[in-house]
Amino acid sequence: MEQKSQQTDQQATNAALAALAAAGNSFALGQLWEINQGFLHRLFWQWYSKNKTTADAHGLTLEDFDQEAFFAVQAAAQAYDPEKGRFLTLLSYYVQNLSLIHISEPTRPY
Repeated sequence: MEQKSQQTDQQATNAALAALAAAGNSFALGQLWEINQGFLHRLFWQWYSKNKTTADAHGLTLEDFDQEAFFAVQAAAQAYDPEKGRFLTLLSYYVQNLSLIHISEPTRPY
């Protein structure tokens, strides 16, 4: 029960910070980034474990991911609507669309 309460608190915090960040509050954006960094790093390491060879060949590091992930947090905050779901769900979508993530995909001839 306590874990569910923590998740609800986290969701409420994310929703409040996202609303403030969307309104231009840079401090709230920074806080939103900070409290979700662990989640973002887990996503990176899941991707990295599957794409290590490609990531290493392109010199991709956690710092590269962090830079792009910050912009994903910013975009998710701008687009977030609490009526449509959880912030972390939307953030996951934005992270999946990071350009460095797509380096591992084969290119298609046009």
